[in-house]
Amino acid sequence: MNPRRLFATLAVAVTVAAVAAGAGGSAAKRGLSCTVQEGTVVAYSPSARHSCAAGISAGAVLRRTETVQTGYPGQLTFHTNHLMRCIELNSAPKGTADVIMPSKSIALQHVRGTTWCLHGPTDPAVTLTAPGATIVLGGTLFGVQTDATGSTVQVADGSATVRSTATRSSVTVGAGFQALIPPTGKPSAPVPLQLAETAQQAVFFLQFNVVPMGVAQPLAFVKQQKEKSAVVVASDGVALKTEAPFLNGLETRTFSAEQAQADPGAVLKGATALKTRVILAVGDFEALEPALTALSAAITTPMTLAYAAKPVG
Repeated sequence: MNPRRLFATLAVAVTVAAVAAGAGGSAAKRGLSCTVQEGTVVAYSPSARHSCAAGISAGAVLRRTETVQTGYPGQLTFHTNHLMRCIELNSAPKGTADVIMPSKSIALQHVRGTTWCLHGPTDPAVTLTAPGATIVLGGTLFGVQTDATGSTVQVADGSATVRSTATRSSVTVGAGFQALIPPTGKPSAPVPLQLAETAQQAVFFLQFNVVPMGVAQPLAFVKQQKEKSAVVVASDGVALKTEAPFLNGLETRTFSAEQAQADPGAVLKGATALKTRVILAVGDFEALEPALTALSAAITTPMTLAYAAKPVG
C-alpha cells in the first residue's frame, strides 16, 4: 500500500488530541512561540518531551518554534506540515533535540543527537539546519547526526544538498552516502553510509511505515486511534509476557513472528475479525523484521503497523 495513504490515516487520527500547555508564568513565557500548530506527536518512548507543554502523549499538538527532545534512553516519533515523519533516536549521553520550524524558511533545526526524517517526493522542497550546516531536501529519506566532530548528513533515499555555514561550500549527498560537515573547513566528500543499529531501525520504520514506541505506550496509542482491540505479533513468549500488562483492557488476537511472516493475510483477517486497524509487533526487532516487511507489503486498506520495545542502548 502507498505509504502516504497509510500515513494520512495515522495523521488524521493523531491530530484529534492535544496536550494542554503548562499554566501560569511558564505559559506567559512561552508566549507567541507556542501558538501556531505545525505537527503532532505520533509515538514516543520515555523520556521524550516537548517544550510547549508539561507532558507528552500520542496525538499531542506540536507548535512552531518549540523544541522536541528525548532524554537518554528515549525516542520520539512526530510529523510536521513539512516533513512526513521524523524519529528522534536514543542518542547518548544527552539524547536528541530539534526545533520545529524556528523560522518561516526553516522546516527543522537539528540541535543535537540523531534524527531521521522522511520528506515525501511530492512535498515542496524544504530547508533544514544543523550545527555548521544548511540542508536542502526534495523527496528524501535522511538522517542528521551531530557530535563533537560536526554534523553528518546521511541519505538512504533521494538526495540532499548540504552547505557549510563556515565556508559556504556545498556538497550533494546521494542515496546510500553520507557527508560530514565539520565546525570549520569544507564538507567531506560523500562516503558510503555507515549506520548504527538504531539508525538502521529508523530507516526501516520510515520505509515501511512502522510506528515505533516504548513498551508501556501501546495501550494509550491504540485508544488514541479510537480502537478497542489490536492484533499482536510477538517475537517470542517472553516478549508477549512482558507486553501483556500494558495491553490490559484491549481485546487482542496473537500471532507469532513466524506465522505473520509465512501468512500475513491471516494476520490481516485477524484484524478484520477484531474490527481493528492496529497491528502491534512486540519483542526482538531482528526476529520481527521479516514479519513486518511481509505485513507492510500485504496491507491494502488503511492500517497502522506499530512496534513496541525498549529503546536500543
